[in-house]
Formats: sequence, C-alpha cells, structure tokens
Amino acid sequence: MNRRSVQQSGLHEYPSGRRGTAQARAMTAATQILLHQGYARLTMERVALESGVAKTTLYRHWPTKAALCMGLYLDVAGRELTDPQTCDVVKDLRCIAETVVRLQTRTVAGPALLGLIAEAQINPETTADFLTEFA
Repeated sequence: MNRRSVQQSGLHEYPSGRRGTAQARAMTAATQILLHQGYARLTMERVALESGVAKTTLYRHWPTKAALCMGLYLDVAGRELTDPQTCDVVKDLRCIAETVVRLQTRTVAGPALLGLIAEAQINPETTADFLTEFA
C-alpha cells in the first residue's frame, strides 16, 4: 500500500509484513478490499489471505465481517471527527459537517458504513450492534 492510498483510505500507515500487528495488517487488507471492490467482495477468508493473518486470529478480534467494518469505521471516525473549538458555533458546525462528508466520501469509512447498513437489513445481530453503536 503506498502512502497516497493510505492517506485517501483514512487509515494510519501500519507496518507491513511480520513487523505489523496482525490486527493492523487485517485492517489494511480489509481497507483495500472495501475501497477497490466493495463490501460484497469482502470476506474474512480474503482478508486472511491478503493480510497473512490466520482466520482464527481475525475471528478472535472480529466475529463477523460486519464487526470488522464497524472496527474500520470507528478507527477512522475516531481520528477524523474532532471538536474544532473555534469559539464560533457556525464555524464549528461547518467544520464538523465538512469533516463528516469527507469521512463518508473520501475514506474507507464510507464503504464500511454502507456495508454495515446493508448487512443490518438482513442480519438481526448486526442490526442490534449497529443500533448500539450509532443510535
């Protein structure tokens, strides 16, 4: 993964190979799959293959594909969404709105959230997890 695609994805540049943590390598692989091929093509097996992380390790951190996507979303959103504290409510709200739009349209958070919403329509467990985190 090159520096430009890392910046566009919204993820930190995690160390690759054996030096990177299994969790970081898995998130990086999932990011690339989501950005280039979408939620439908994201599978735990594929993340394991592309990251070099054992499936058992993946499932220990994220029991489902939806959980992995929620982790990606929260990772990016946690870093991107900050309180601007300009002491001007209008400027603060504009900054927050612009950040949310950028988060959804220019980072992996967008495809991750779309996948979560789609999954929540058909999977009651994902629906409950989604509502717990975002409602």
